[in-house]
Amino acid sequence: MRAWQLPAGCTSADQLELLEMPKPVPAAGEVLIRVRANSLNYRDQMIPKGRYFGGPIQVPGIPLSDGAGVVEAVGPGVTGFAIGDRVAGTFFQGWQDGPPTPVHENALGAPARSSS
Repeated sequence: MRAWQLPAGCTSADQLELLEMPKPVPAAGEVLIRVRANSLNYRDQMIPKGRYFGGPIQVPGIPLSDGAGVVEAVGPGVTGFAIGDRVAGTFFQGWQDGPPTPVHENALGAPARSSS
């Protein structure tokens, strides 16, 4: 599969690289989504500049916050989704309404930090 990826330490969208990558295989509790629609938003502009939650990303990352698609594969133990389900992602899973709170620091995909 092809993917646009930002390198670790990225400080500019000019550093985006189009890469050929192996197709992911979902692990336990994960699903693989074939993205059919996407948009780049303000968050996607701040991450390449190193201006989102704590500076430049420390691990390579794919800049995409808003997307929708179809479940293509499910990993072991997944019960809430099935192949063919149409889905849309959200990175602030705990935010329902109101002003930003500390819950925003637990956004999916950010901050992109090494687990070591």
